[in-house]
Amino acid sequence: MHRTNIINSIYNLYRNIDFKRKLQLVFLIIFNLLNGILEFITLSSASLFLESLINPDSVIKKLKWTNLFYEYTTANIVLNATLIFILFITLSTILRISNLWISMKFRVSLLVYLEEKIFKNIIYQELDYHINTSSTKIINDLTKNIDKANFFIENLLSLITCIILSISLVIGLINLSFSITVFTITVLSILYIIIGIITSKKVKIYGKYELKSNQQFLQIIQESLGAIKEIILRRKHNFFLKKYNEASYISRKYQGLSGFVTTFPRYLFEGIGLIVIGIAGYIVFSKMGTDIIPLIGTFALGAQKLLPSMQTVYRSWQLLYFYDEGLKRILKLIKLNYREPNINKNKKIKFRKEIYIKNLFFKYNNSNSYSLENINLLIKKGENIGIMGITGSGKTTFINILMGLLKPSEGSVYVDGKNIFEPHNIEYLFSWRKNINHVPQKIYLTNSTLVNNIALGISKSQLDFKKINFSIRKSCLEELVKQRNNDIFLLVGEDGVKLSGGQKQRIGIARAIYNDLDILILDESTNALDHDTEKEIMQNIYNLPNKKTTITISHSKSALLACDKIIEFRKGRIYKITSKKI
Repeated sequence: MHRTNIINSIYNLYRNIDFKRKLQLVFLIIFNLLNGILEFITLSSASLFLESLINPDSVIKKLKWTNLFYEYTTANIVLNATLIFILFITLSTILRISNLWISMKFRVSLLVYLEEKIFKNIIYQELDYHINTSSTKIINDLTKNIDKANFFIENLLSLITCIILSISLVIGLINLSFSITVFTITVLSILYIIIGIITSKKVKIYGKYELKSNQQFLQIIQESLGAIKEIILRRKHNFFLKKYNEASYISRKYQGLSGFVTTFPRYLFEGIGLIVIGIAGYIVFSKMGTDIIPLIGTFALGAQKLLPSMQTVYRSWQLLYFYDEGLKRILKLIKLNYREPNINKNKKIKFRKEIYIKNLFFKYNNSNSYSLENINLLIKKGENIGIMGITGSGKTTFINILMGLLKPSEGSVYVDGKNIFEPHNIEYLFSWRKNINHVPQKIYLTNSTLVNNIALGISKSQLDFKKINFSIRKSCLEELVKQRNNDIFLLVGEDGVKLSGGQKQRIGIARAIYNDLDILILDESTNALDHDTEKEIMQNIYNLPNKKTTITISHSKSALLACDKIIEFRKGRIYKITSKKI
């Protein structure tokens, strides 16, 4: 059962990689076969070398047909056998190092491919995926589970290499002595199979527990850093430290157990293997006498190569069980579907007249009740719309649907007569989103400069500093710049740690002004500002050169004073619409 699962994982991994990596894998296997053949020849050359030292005449008799050693002196026979042995040892060493290098390059190439594909699959998912999937789980997949996929691939390549190498060595040893080889390999194989059957289930369980503890580990780190102010104020260090230590211990415990279970047979079988060879050698010696010395010498060299290879086969196979759960999660992410934007000119939406929301209903997954019910609304281009309502009244859900981030359960959103959720014209949706600037209550800031945070996602070569300075003025950030020696490249710190809440919100507004799109949605994005600053910024927004359609969500009546319409939500419905005055 467990072996079938591993084989399925290997098959699914192969099936989900691109044609280029499949060709690289085939080339790698061919290279391993060549390496195995060379190991076989190296073992034969070792036997020839040892026999030339003990009995040169027998070498001449055995290889008389080649004319390599015909009419040679004893010294020349030994010299030639030594040179042949050195040649193949050198070639074998070069080939094994080359194989290691090629395996590493293949593994890096495959992992980069997997990482890029998975990250792309995740960031292209719609909002409902991210609502239903914790950020801890996503981070765990993109870090810990990618590492597990890496180790799975590494052990799979080691398994392939060592299986081919072991088969070549066994064939070489059988060629030397069928009885010693069969006896030794049979005993070692039976012991490895017995231990493998006993331990494989345990290793798989260890992998599951370690995978679960890793996710808890990351979650505790995120929660601790997110609540750092409260931890300091309320002296809750020991509470989070205890949770961290427990998760850390569980994770490291199962890593250690898997390491022990997969490694201890090496030390056990090194001794057993040599004992078995010794016993087999004595039995053959009793029949052949001193003629067995070259045979035993060659066998010792073969065993030196074979025993580590057999241990690597065992260890790699067992570790596949340990890393299988992480790989399965990665393979699941590879299969995530998404629609990539491919907007043609005929499918673009250019907002010119109005937005019409018709008979709109929305219900979240696993929810029995609707978050929005029977929403009907008309928004004309250039209007300043205000939205208000208590927490949980449906404001944010409505805005997410309006932006095209959530799909309504029922109803439609028309922009100039085109349904943005038209199933057969998804390009309408992608095109519509490009018209919208959204400024949330909590502004995302990178650990970079003020300029980079205003022009987020824009390369240095494409920066428009005239627009940046204009955005700084209109969002009332000039005072901040003056405080930092008029340096617009001032560092804001991780998540804006060096800034106040109001300064963060103003950077978000500056970002929207810089992007200069038709629709501007302010989602509680001025609640950290003082009254005068809020009023000045709102007037600046309403008076921008390119007139915007603004939608402002706020609990503050002062932020909605200049709105053409005020829409109040209650319990997922539009309770009332007020024009001009609140």
